[in-house]
Parts: sequence; structure tokens; C-alpha cells
Amino acid sequence: MKRFNAVLFSAYLLALIGQNSLAQTPDAIQADASQADTLPWGLTIRPVRVERWSSQPDDRTELHRAIVKSYTVTSKDALSVDNHFGDVTVTLWDRNEMRVEVAVTASSERPERARKILDAVTIDEQRKDDTFSFKTVIADGFDGGWKKGDRRNFLRVDYRISMPKANRLAIKNSFGNTTIPDFWAPLSLSSKFGNVYGADLNNPNTRIQAEFGNVSVRDIQNGSLTMSFGDIDINSGNVLSIVQDYGKLKIGETNQVNARMNYADASIGLIRQSAKVRLNYARRFLLGQVAASANKIDVEANYSTVAMPVQNESNGNFDITVTHGGFSYPNLPSLRLNTPTPPTPPVRGQTRQYIGHFGTGGGPHIRVVASYGDVRFK
Repeated sequence: MKRFNAVLFSAYLLALIGQNSLAQTPDAIQADASQADTLPWGLTIRPVRVERWSSQPDDRTELHRAIVKSYTVTSKDALSVDNHFGDVTVTLWDRNEMRVEVAVTASSERPERARKILDAVTIDEQRKDDTFSFKTVIADGFDGGWKKGDRRNFLRVDYRISMPKANRLAIKNSFGNTTIPDFWAPLSLSSKFGNVYGADLNNPNTRIQAEFGNVSVRDIQNGSLTMSFGDIDINSGNVLSIVQDYGKLKIGETNQVNARMNYADASIGLIRQSAKVRLNYARRFLLGQVAASANKIDVEANYSTVAMPVQNESNGNFDITVTHGGFSYPNLPSLRLNTPTPPTPPVRGQTRQYIGHFGTGGGPHIRVVASYGDVRFK
């Protein structure tokens, strides 16, 4: 009889331990992580799969799974993340360690459906050469939705990344936002159906590709951005290369920019060195100021309106060619045409060229070739 009671007690104890492990809080997960074992090749074992259930006020069932992995790294190592249906947030720290925390949340009005949604998600983790990679894999036939608004049935897969500032990072994220802090290492970022938020991106090897979302960055030193169906907002830049289809481009100031815009409006506050802009079906391209240090502004526009700055106290040269459009400029004492003024009104389809200077000349050279659109000095 005593032996039978001991067996029952052992079974009860195992059940109790299992129940507690499935109901760990984030603090408990942190505590477990602090007691992890480190293997010779740098992999630190963390709780691989911790699940918990949380009650909801509207009788929904919400299931959670937490995955935490950490690696000891050198500056040669890189991290790659491929995610769906959630946010990716990056922070930097002063440790020789990469830490990846994945939080999976499944919610439904029916418990069995919540379980099915949660079980449809796996995290594929690999290391190849010097790259650690994580990929969110959704099972075939998954019919759930992304957590957006007040949707009652949803899936979320959120990544929190902590890493040293010297390590390369590649992120692909769809149906979720991506947040990057001040960053010094090479960065490759691809985003679909989500927004990108960046601080100061300082590496000359910075690549951002986005679709159906917006990109907002405080500063890009040397970067290439490709956008489809979304807006780009850059506060400041050094050397920028931009391709944008459908949307709006706003740059506060930059030294150099090379931009190709299709069905996208553009506004640039200040150019310090040079600009090469190609516009197709842009309602408006507005340049606020050209610094005296600039050397060339080159714009070609089709079915687009171009507005350029000219101040009475500034110096520069211009060469404006318009077809199926007009050229207007303010009556400034410092603005002079070097060629005879073409007849007014213009003949339909006639190409008209205006060559001149403002101030003493010798400053920035502004060249604009426009078809089916107007050019205006303001």
C-alpha cells in the first residue's frame, strides 16, 4: 500500500511540474535562460518550446509559445531572419552574443482552432558557415489570419533580436513591422505588407526593399531603397539610390540622390552636392533648396510637374527643355536668359529650350528635360 501511494505521489508531482513548465511567465523564461548550458561551438541552450494559455474577456482562447536562442559570436558572424505574420524588433548591446526571442500567439473563439493555429507554426533554425538563420514556417493549408485591428482569430509571430553592432543582419518580413535601431553593420531588409522604421543607418552597404508598406528612416549614410506601393520618408542622407513605384518620397536633406520615380510624387528639402532624378507620371516633384556647394541637378520628367528653387541672392546656371509644357520663372533682377525667349504661347508639340543663369552664374548647374509637364522656378 505504501508503495502504491508513493507511485501516485510521483505521478502527481510529475504532472504538477509539467503544468508549471507550460504556464511559465516571461520572467520565468528569463530565469531558465540564465541557467542555460553553453556547448563548445558557442550555442547556448535556451528553453526551446514553452507554451502557456491565457484567458480572454471575450471567451477567446489564446495560446502562446516562446522560443529563446542565444549564441556566442565574433564580428564575422551574421544573422538572417525570415518571418511572417508579426513584428521584428532589433536592439543592440555590448555583448559578444546574439539572442533571438520568438513569441508565437494563436487566438480563436474555439480552443481546438487556437491549438491548430499554434501547431501550424514551426521555427526552422540553422547555421551555415558564419550565418545563423531563423525562418518562420507555416504549414500548408493554414487558413488563419494576421493579428490586425480587433480580429478575433489570428496568428502572430514576433521576433526580438539583441545583437552586437558589428554583425551583419538580413531580415525578410511580411505582414508585420520591422524596427531597426542605430546600425553600423551591413543591413539587408525586405518587407512586404508592413512598415519599416529605422534610426541612423550608418553602413555603406544598406539595402531596403519594401512593398505595400511605408519606410521611415531618420538617417541613411549610403543606402539603396526600392519601394512599390508605399511611401518613403528619410530625414537626412548622404548618398541615396531610390527606385519607387506608386507612393510618395520625402527627403529632408541629402548630399547626393539618384532616384527613379514612377507614379510617385517626390519632395526634397535640400540638395548639397548632386541629384539625378527620373520621373514618370509623377504629379509633382518639388525641390526646396539647392546649396551653393552643389554641382549638378539633373531631372528628366514625363507627364510630371517640376518645381525648382531660385533665390535672388543665389548663383547658378540652368538649361530647361520642355515639350508639350511650359516654363515659368519669377521676375528676379538676377535671372537672365542667354537665349532668345521662345514665342508665347507655345505651339502644340513644339520643343522649347531656355538657357540662362541667375546671380553671377558659376554655381550649381540645373538641367531639366520635361515632356507633357510644366517646369517652374519659384
